[in-house]
Amino acid sequence: ESSAQNSQPKFALGGIKSVSSSLSKLEMAYARDVSRLIDIARETIYFDSVADIKACLAALEEDNEIEIVRVKSTMCDLAVEHGPGYESCMFAGLRFVKVNIRLAGNLQAQSLCVETHVCELLLVLTDIARVQTLQMQAVYKEWRRIKRLTTACWYGVRMLNFAFGRGLPLQGTASTPRSGQLESAMELT
Repeated sequence: ESSAQNSQPKFALGGIKSVSSSLSKLEMAYARDVSRLIDIARETIYFDSVADIKACLAALEEDNEIEIVRVKSTMCDLAVEHGPGYESCMFAGLRFVKVNIRLAGNLQAQSLCVETHVCELLLVLTDIARVQTLQMQAVYKEWRRIKRLTTACWYGVRMLNFAFGRGLPLQGTASTPRSGQLESAMELT
């Protein structure tokens, strides 16, 4: 009998992002483009094993009412691929799989005209959640803020280089779905 059959996922209602947090994110990350604000509604689901998270991802992929928009995972070991310093600078210690979904095929969502709204699911291992502290979460939020500033600066440099004929424009944006996202998230270590 697999651990997925014995394990029952638990969830925590994440609620709705506050207006101040939404405005901050719009200003800092999305150049005031409201259409890019996709995590206003979010939920966290806790799992006992990586196999359970993989089973959840597979179930989401199979569900005809759900459209997977984007998958990001901080659970893979990037140090193996990019060297030992890479992982520590790219992630602030919190491990999860973030799945952005739309209820595109859901009749109730369509009747409420919310089928295009993107919701965020955080898939977290229970053992990891147990050791996370409020201080760790605060450090993660600060790291994310600095990462956004760095990304904005890098984008500005790239655009200036392009404007003066020294480089290529950026291809796509962070909100553009990429092929293979689900497959790479399912290759958790």
